[in-house]
Amino acid sequence: MKLALIAAMFVVAAPANFDEAKKNAMVLERPAAAIASISGACEVKDGAVSGECLENNKLTKDQYVGKRVTFALGHGYEQLLSFGGRPDGVKTRFVWAPLFDVGNGLALTVGKPEKVSASGGVVVGKRPIDGISPEDYTDTDLGRLASTGQLGIEIVGKFGKPWTMNGSGKTVRGVSFEVEAFRLYNARNGKTVFESFQPLK
Repeated sequence: MKLALIAAMFVVAAPANFDEAKKNAMVLERPAAAIASISGACEVKDGAVSGECLENNKLTKDQYVGKRVTFALGHGYEQLLSFGGRPDGVKTRFVWAPLFDVGNGLALTVGKPEKVSASGGVVVGKRPIDGISPEDYTDTDLGRLASTGQLGIEIVGKFGKPWTMNGSGKTVRGVSFEVEAFRLYNARNGKTVFESFQPLK
């Protein structure tokens, strides 16, 4: 009885859709700039770091860290995102390597990366994400959209701790992120393809 009550409370508490999950979140129009600031990335000139940059980093951390935010990661993730089928015949599964490469040795990841590759990029493990898709999308449709990089990613969650990884003679910096809601959309028309409220840390 007690377990049933807890399960019922969980169902009631879950958002009805992605838009509801993000309605109280701060929208980041320039996530790359926020990631650079939160990670503490400041350009070194003449052996010193700009005081203005450090101050901007502090302001950004105070504004965003620990608060719910939402932003789009764009599309073109055919190497990091794949369709995983419908394991139970109802839920839809995608498999995602949770990485947003900002460039210039900066990245956003869910958790800390595993290593730095020979090319200087961070490597993260793939994770299954279960959720729902509109009934009019077949397995073939979902597989094709994923494999051709036509799925855009939008997330809701909170920034975690900054990290630094060294490897292959290179240093990469970044920030971890805790995902509370995850949405895939068709990059051509903006329509929702998949929604999940599975937490990822």
